Amino acid sequence: MSLYDRTAQCHVQWALTGALALSLAACGTQPAVEQTVRMAAPAQDQSEQSAEIAAQRIAQVGAVNKDRIAKSIQSVDDVLLTSKVTSALIAEPALETQPIVVRAVEGIVILSGTTDTRSNRAHAESAALNVEGVRAVANQVALSRF
Repeated sequence: MSLYDRTAQCHVQWALTGALALSLAACGTQPAVEQTVRMAAPAQDQSEQSAEIAAQRIAQVGAVNKDRIAKSIQSVDDVLLTSKVTSALIAEPALETQPIVVRAVEGIVILSGTTDTRSNRAHAESAALNVEGVRAVANQVALSRF
């Protein structure tokens, strides 16, 4: 039985017990009313506990979803940053034909692949650093040996 079903069942039990207490009170049987109220107390306690558990689980799910949303936003930002840096490298005539791979993780750009000169390696790093949103560059570009 799900938490929702248990909570609903407790609420129904509590409502029925209350209705019974009210109908007995209308009949003027005070001891029966008191007994019904005593019997209703555990149902009310169980209902309150179920509601508390439900609220805690909802809060946990909300926290997990908030974390997932934050990670998704970061992933989108990283994809966008990767695209911007790749475009910046392609816009440089000396780098447009170099097989340099760009990846971004939380604003840090990782350059890999190869280039034919140290100058092009440094130029790729400089071009990446000049892109808005880049926090740092890890230049792993190797020099190709022909």
